Amino acid sequence: MSLSIGRNNPIWARLVLEALASKPRLNIIKLLIEKGPLTASEISEETGTSLSTIMEHLDILTASGILRWTLVKRGRRRVKQYSLASKMVELKIDLTTLIWAIDIEEKRRLLKRYIYIKMERDGFPLKPTSKDIQEVLGLRDLREAIAILDLINRDEAYVVKVLEEKMEPEIVGDGISIRDLAKKLNIHEYWALLLAQRLSEGKKYILKGNMLYRA
Repeated sequence: MSLSIGRNNPIWARLVLEALASKPRLNIIKLLIEKGPLTASEISEETGTSLSTIMEHLDILTASGILRWTLVKRGRRRVKQYSLASKMVELKIDLTTLIWAIDIEEKRRLLKRYIYIKMERDGFPLKPTSKDIQEVLGLRDLREAIAILDLINRDEAYVVKVLEEKMEPEIVGDGISIRDLAKKLNIHEYWALLLAQRLSEGKKYILKGNMLYRA
């Protein structure tokens, strides 16, 4: 089954183009084709690249839909194991809609601002709406808000990265539940769970069931 990106998914198309425009990311794809599913640490060891750099590449490849992941157990931790979603990618580009996704870094900056404002107000929801994004950011064109919403749906890793930047280590204390983490940060529990999973991939935190602990 091929990965098919239609003409009405400009952000997705832009993410695919971004993902493939990098030799290191192409090398990761090649490695997964040759060796099958691997964790970030295993890819880091195979390529001789730092784990933090590998994680950045994997985030981009996952956001594009080229890679997918499942949780596997490694010792005391549950970590993400990455594999190709498909070896075939079908990409259709409508230039009249793609122009709204050209400056993806600007869209990420606007998304970051939206997340911070929602966290300070009524909370960052599971499924934001384009109308709310437009109103909160004061955007003139709804199409720009739709592009930002598409980015939220496609690039969850970036959303989690923004939340991680906002989280103080003291919040965890001797341990915190996913529900309480969500309350502390004023975000939906789904995002709190993804954040906890992300944190547990490093060496400073351990996720056990619905509890996050300092390692």
